[in-house]
Amino acid sequence: MNRPCLLLAVCGLLGFVGRIQAADPPAKPTAEDAFKKLDTNNDGKLSLEEYTAGINGKKSKAAAEERFKVADKNSDGFLSAEEYKSIPVAAAKPKQTAEERFKALDTNGDGKLSLEEYTAGISGKRKKEEAEARFRAIDKENSGGLKLDQYKTALAAEVKAASPEEAFKKLDINGDGKLSLDEFTADFSKKRKEAAEARFKAVDKDNTGVLSFEQYKAAIATEAPK
Repeated sequence: MNRPCLLLAVCGLLGFVGRIQAADPPAKPTAEDAFKKLDTNNDGKLSLEEYTAGINGKKSKAAAEERFKVADKNSDGFLSAEEYKSIPVAAAKPKQTAEERFKALDTNGDGKLSLEEYTAGISGKRKKEEAEARFRAIDKENSGGLKLDQYKTALAAEVKAASPEEAFKKLDINGDGKLSLDEFTADFSKKRKEAAEARFKAVDKDNTGVLSFEQYKAAIATEAPK
């Protein structure tokens, strides 16, 4: 092989290797990466303000503040890297409340969700068809849009269709492995909320104000009135 051909072959090989490297998926952020990103003043610790920065919603913020206090073992008002890593990964990223999800989906800000807005981001033909069926079943007036209360009814139907484990995780907004009354009733419409609260109190026999997974299964064993 002459010199020009050899150079072309080497360049082609290098280009091929470069394309393979570029195709490699980026590494997932570690707890250390997340800590550094939150530590905006680079002092090696997180204040409550730094930890809760960017968290929207009164309930989500309150849950984050509670996690901060639990993780702050020495009660110095800051989280070290080790204390931060003690927070469960699922809890580190608070889930959105029904109100926050509704607002995020309502892209035109008209206070209701069209079928397109409601199904946005849902992948898979079967899941999309199920979502469309829920939308039409709840939109009884055929208005073409769901208000917040109707959206909560749709979420409750979605939770009911899921397995108990999936439903529990979805409702457990702060990721602490138990459900508060607010979390348990968050997706219920006003009409069904009173009955849901009664079931919660009936199952919470030790009056702790929260339900374990087993208690949650007992609560959902009774059909909620429509």
